[in-house]
Amino acid sequence: MASVTARVPSAPLLKQLAAAALQYADGERAVTLTLTQQPISGPVRLLALGKAAAAMWRGAARSVGSQLRAALVIAPSPASESDRAVAAVSPQWQLGGHPLPNADSLAAGAAAMEFVRQSAADETLLVLLSGGASALCDVLVDGVSLADVQALQQALLAANLPIEAINAVRQSLSQIKAGGLARCCPAAVPVRQLIISDVPNDDLQVIGSAPFIVSAARTVNPEWLPAPWPQWLRQHAPRHCSERQSPALVPVNPGPLAHVQTEVIASNRSVRQALQQLAMQGGYPVVVNQDFAGDCASVTAQIAAQLRCGSPGLYLFGGECHLQLPNRPGRGGRNQHLALSLAVELAGLPDIAVLSLATDGVDGQSDAAGALFESGRWPVTSAQQAEASAALAGASSYDCWQRLGGLLFTGPTGSNVADLLFCLKS
Repeated sequence: MASVTARVPSAPLLKQLAAAALQYADGERAVTLTLTQQPISGPVRLLALGKAAAAMWRGAARSVGSQLRAALVIAPSPASESDRAVAAVSPQWQLGGHPLPNADSLAAGAAAMEFVRQSAADETLLVLLSGGASALCDVLVDGVSLADVQALQQALLAANLPIEAINAVRQSLSQIKAGGLARCCPAAVPVRQLIISDVPNDDLQVIGSAPFIVSAARTVNPEWLPAPWPQWLRQHAPRHCSERQSPALVPVNPGPLAHVQTEVIASNRSVRQALQQLAMQGGYPVVVNQDFAGDCASVTAQIAAQLRCGSPGLYLFGGECHLQLPNRPGRGGRNQHLALSLAVELAGLPDIAVLSLATDGVDGQSDAAGALFESGRWPVTSAQQAEASAALAGASSYDCWQRLGGLLFTGPTGSNVADLLFCLKS
């Protein structure tokens, strides 16, 4: 892990912290540590699903060794040679779509149901869940088509809704979310679930739409949805509709349930806590270490105010903001948009550096992981300010960063603990 003990300029220091954060969030590392400290006895059937599925699979396969009897990995990318060679038992590997489900996602969902149903009484079903599973793996309720769900979720992702509201809708249309996969498991089979969290407050009823969290179904206020979807949802998921202003938990036909033991083994908060210790050891005082959530404009205003008025030191933020997309958005993602918004707000101040990072390495519809700037250097001209403002209005932050400098590239990281924002005030 990179050291921060020597005083370095702001931008390189923030890049060191970002590299350290990705190590702390690594799925293979987190699973290996957990299963080393609390090993499983007896045969293991392994199901990994989500953006971090491949990395979590590698950690688990090495840890359980010859106990592994069968494995199904549902991931956004194909298996590498090392993924297949890590265990004597070759995993069944299923691809899924992300951020929208596709035909592969439905095939993966059907495979997951069958895999769980085949669990034997002498096995432990080891579930490795991470963010992204909602799109990668699904079985739709009767009467709902893939085209319906793709169009609906495209509208939800563009509609400035928080993840708990989006996943509440996803749960209402799925046979495997909200405990659906747990209900497929024979009652005598113990289930151990290890989770890498990418949602606020590590809400187990939201992460991956909770396929193994029973009685987690949420009622949905159809009026959250953009037209014409409210009436459509009332028609296709009437039992899940209510007029509540926030998601509410309701048990929906839980049926016979497997015993599920769940543990969050890595999260945005745990990564920030580790980074705080690392920074303090290096002599960098941490002024703020807190969550953020909400509309990107309000998050920008809140953080900018803290940076203007706060004392020198390191500011650590984590979570996800959301934004209303225009009809034809450009290239970019939440992190590039947030960084650009802060660049406009803080332009000309001489002493602030900001790095915004998608921990999965893929920020929105782009190949960048985020963006980095120093307020005293960029953007400093009126033309640059105008260009940045236009890019924000058109949700085309990637193109703006690409022209003016500041994009961060990590490639897919094999993990996902939501977004991180590091700010250094000197």
